[in-house]
Amino acid sequence: MNKRLMTLAVATAFTGSALADVTISGSQEFNYQNANGATTTELDGVVSIKASTELSNGWTASADFNIDEEVGNEGGNSLTLAGPFGKLDMGDTSSATDAIDDVTDWGYDRTTGTDNVDHAVLYTLPQIVSGLTVNASFAADTNQDSNAGGSAVSAQYDAGFVTVGYGMLDNDDNTEATLMNATFSVAGVNLGYEVYTVTDASNVDTDDTAIGATYTTGPFTLGYENTTVESAGTTSADVTAFGVHYAVANELTAFVETSEDDKTADSETTTVGVVYKF
Repeated sequence: MNKRLMTLAVATAFTGSALADVTISGSQEFNYQNANGATTTELDGVVSIKASTELSNGWTASADFNIDEEVGNEGGNSLTLAGPFGKLDMGDTSSATDAIDDVTDWGYDRTTGTDNVDHAVLYTLPQIVSGLTVNASFAADTNQDSNAGGSAVSAQYDAGFVTVGYGMLDNDDNTEATLMNATFSVAGVNLGYEVYTVTDASNVDTDDTAIGATYTTGPFTLGYENTTVESAGTTSADVTAFGVHYAVANELTAFVETSEDDKTADSETTTVGVVYKF
C-alpha cells in the first residue's frame, strides 16, 4: 500500500517553483524454508522512492528508485512522462510482453509464472477503446541492468470479469517470443491461463505454460498454480504450487506455500513467512 510521506516544494531562482509529490512505499518479508529437510531463513525487502510533478504544460513527470534490504539496486528504476500522448517509461522497465504477463503468479515465494524480459523504454498508447491497453517497447544493444536488446508489442483487453492479452517479442539474438493469456474473475474466484513461447534461431519452440487459481474468502486466500516447460516434445519442468495467505491486517500477511517439480527428484519445498507492506 503506497503512502504519501511528504510534498516537497522545489524552487530555484532560474525556473521559479514546482511541486513534487514524494512517496515512499515498499515491503519486507521474512520466511523459513524447508527443502527436503534442508532449512533456510531469508529476509527479502524493497523500498521504492517516487517523485512526481505536474508540469506547466499538463504533463506528469516522475522518477522512481528501488532499493533492496542490503541498500543495493532492486531494479525497475525509471523516468516516466505521461500526458495526452500516453505514457513513456524509460530506464529499467518492463517489455511490452512483460507488462501484461504473470496472470497466474499469486505467491510470494513458491509460484513462478512464466519467463520474460525487461526493456529500456515502454510506451503505453492513449486509450482509444474502453478497456483496451496497447504497449510497445524496445531496448538498445547495451542497457540498464544488462537488459538484452530487442522490441515488443502487446495488447490487453479488459471486459470486466474476463481479461485477454497477446504480445510479440523480437530479440536481437535472432530469437522470438509470443505471449497469450486470459483471466476470469467472479465471486472471489480468480482463474488464469498463460502461454509464453520462445522460438530459437533454429526455429525450435519452447512453451512455458501456466495455469493458476485463487479463492478469497474473508481474510483467507487459497492458491494453486501449475507451470510446465516443454520443448521438442520433452517436458523439462512440471511445477505445482499450493498456498494459503492470511491477511492479519491490511499491511500484514502471513502465508504458507509449497511447491514440487515432478521432473526433479527431491524438489519439494515449503515456505512459511510474513510480509509487511507499507
